[in-house]
Amino acid sequence: MERFTVMRRVAGALGKATLAAALVGSFAFGSVQAMGKGHSSGSGDCSTPTLAGPASASWNESFSIDGCGFQPGAVVPLIGAEANGCCFTVNMVADSTGRFSWQGLVWGVGDYSYKALQQSKSGWRTVATWSFDTH
Repeated sequence: MERFTVMRRVAGALGKATLAAALVGSFAFGSVQAMGKGHSSGSGDCSTPTLAGPASASWNESFSIDGCGFQPGAVVPLIGAEANGCCFTVNMVADSTGRFSWQGLVWGVGDYSYKALQQSKSGWRTVATWSFDTH
């Protein structure tokens, strides 16, 4: 229930057209990078946008996805696909050091994958990814 409330607020705050553009850009036109299990596509040292999280998790376990290397104050759409399912998007705002953290809960078994987007002149593009397995 909480996730759907977040989605309605995101859609209202961002606007339906911008949200749709972010989703289309990330899936159809984004530079999708390889996602290793429990590994990030970013640099790891926060010199470029990077996501980090657990290597694996168990059912009903909480976890966090942490981002760094973003422009301070930037809105960072975070797209998640959980338990081999489809997607949700939440807008994170990078703090004064370019970091953010999102908290989640393993609600089903399967792959959990996340993408962070950044706006460019040609639209939204994937700049960092993270994925892990659950058991």
